Amino acid sequence: EGKPNDCQITYIKADLRHPESVAGLPWSCVESVVHLAAHPGPSEDPPPGVPRSLVEDYSEIGLERVPQYDLLSDNIKSAWNVMFHATSHGAKRVVFSSSAFSYGYSHDPVGLQPCYLPIDEKHPCLPHETYGLSKVVGEMIGGMLGRCGGDRTSTDFVSLAFTNIVKREAWDSLPWSSVSENQHGQILPTLLMWAYTHEDDVIDAHVKAALP
Repeated sequence: EGKPNDCQITYIKADLRHPESVAGLPWSCVESVVHLAAHPGPSEDPPPGVPRSLVEDYSEIGLERVPQYDLLSDNIKSAWNVMFHATSHGAKRVVFSSSAFSYGYSHDPVGLQPCYLPIDEKHPCLPHETYGLSKVVGEMIGGMLGRCGGDRTSTDFVSLAFTNIVKREAWDSLPWSSVSENQHGQILPTLLMWAYTHEDDVIDAHVKAALP
């Protein structure tokens, strides 16, 4: 094992939404894939029935300036293209970076009504917006590709669903208040049910999951 400075890293720019771009990557030398490329949060356009005022009240979520349709389409296409080619070329493992939004976290802080607590891997995925839906579909793509070849498929799939990821420099701001007020003086429940993930733990989880 060489030291980190001895490692050779090759950077290749590709648009993962396009099959031809993904097909042209050097798959023959790939053993593990960590798929992170995606719009990393819900669209700033709230889903039907959710008042736009909630988008302003919960700006901490980090909403994406992209229409809902494009967010859903881009995330699903990139997940399919990467997972399909990884499986076709015999990669040993694919790690899919998912999200707790797949369980129902959304613009509406009271939209998620858990079937039980604590929420675990067996809890049904009930997305309330297109980002969470794109993560559910991504997990289903991995499951389908892992099943379709039976014993002939050599690729394992791992999905990591993270709660709100807090950057290292913002960790000292925790814990957040149990309640907060919006611009109208209304009391709002805590964002994402008090769930936080340190970015260093996210990195560590991806690295460990990628090792067959």
